[in-house]
Amino acid sequence: YMLLERKPPVWMANGTWDYVLGTDKLGRDYLSRLLYGARISLFIGLSAALISGIIGTIMGLLAGYFGGKTDALISYLITTRLAMPVG
Repeated sequence: YMLLERKPPVWMANGTWDYVLGTDKLGRDYLSRLLYGARISLFIGLSAALISGIIGTIMGLLAGYFGGKTDALISYLITTRLAMPVG
């Protein structure tokens, strides 16, 4: 049965681009299994980056449009947040 043989990754002898990371002994592709397992982590990471980018853009637009005290307040809040250690 063809699926019961292991296929090597692309950088090894007889490797193929059909299975970039190779397959296991049941013929399952390692790359597709890796991406399937990481889908929740990728979704959370990309969502956090998107939301942060939107909030940052809005805050920057507000500071630039209103200027004066609004700009000073937003700049102070951002500087205060950046001074705190991550964690």
